[in-house]
Formats: sequence, structure tokens, C-alpha cells
Amino acid sequence: MTQDLDLEVYDSSGRLVGRSINGGTRTDFVNLSNASAGDYYVRVFPGVSGARSAYALRFGLTVS
Repeated sequence: MTQDLDLEVYDSSGRLVGRSINGGTRTDFVNLSNASAGDYYVRVFPGVSGARSAYALRFGLTVS
């Protein structure tokens, strides 16, 4: 990223379940350690007004 973007994760009911708002160009990371099975939605948005940047979205899944 070349500018500040932030990340939010919502469950299928639209409830915010995770957020990362690291400043600047630091990597944003969300860990949903007790998530139930289901659909989740990710929102990537400017961390500061007018911020724009390309980004790579990666995710991992661990089932215990």
C-alpha cells in the first residue's frame, strides 16, 4: 500500500466482528479467534480522507 487503508470484517447479519485501523501503510490484520461457520464480509476503506492505494487481500483458515 502506498497510502493508509483500513479493514473491517462483518458477519452475515451485518454486525462488525473485527477491525484493523493501523496508521500509515502498516499491514492491517484481523483475527477472528472464535468465529462461527457462516458468511463474512470484508470492507477495505480509506484510513484518511481521500486515501487511495492498490492492496492485496489475503486470508487464512485454521479449524480446530
